[in-house]
Amino acid sequence: LLRRLLHERGGIDPADVEVRFDAPTKEMTERLLHPALSFFLIEAMENTDLRQGGPGPARMMAEGQSTRRMPPRRIDLRYVVSAITTDSGDEHRLLWRTLATLLRWPQLPADLLPDFSRLIEAPITARVAQPDEAGGSFELWSGLGVSPRLSFSYILTVPMDLEITFSAPLVLTRTTRYVRSSIGDADTRQAIGGFVRDADG
Repeated sequence: LLRRLLHERGGIDPADVEVRFDAPTKEMTERLLHPALSFFLIEAMENTDLRQGGPGPARMMAEGQSTRRMPPRRIDLRYVVSAITTDSGDEHRLLWRTLATLLRWPQLPADLLPDFSRLIEAPITARVAQPDEAGGSFELWSGLGVSPRLSFSYILTVPMDLEITFSAPLVLTRTTRYVRSSIGDADTRQAIGGFVRDADG
């Protein structure tokens, strides 16, 4: 998805620049034949600010039942993005162009999404991390055993469908009785709720 975004929307020629998702270790960089962009996934955690509480509206009907589906959870995927070249000027230019492309798309284009993402009906949003959520880059490079590189943190928020559904009758009937304490007679009222649908649903 990110590879297509950079190649098709960012104008970065795949014949000239690789887009990789493995750790930018010394061994990986030594094997490269072309300049590369590294999207190293360093963290995945739920975005609880976007969590929705109850199930969504009724969507399917079968044998007198309506099915409601719990909305997807939203997961933040944090990447550390860096450019790997033999020339520092090329590195800065490539990273600058990548940053400009990613900032242009705060919501990833629907036509680039895989089919299963479209079925969930939740967008994939993106942002460049701010300093308070970017994490320590020096520790990352030290842990990988390479010299520090110019980089930025990029966060994709993707939906995760837990496939939790609830079924209930299409028509629900409720009976409420009121009793007058002085006389003892009871009034009965009925409420019927549901949906009336034509042949097209």
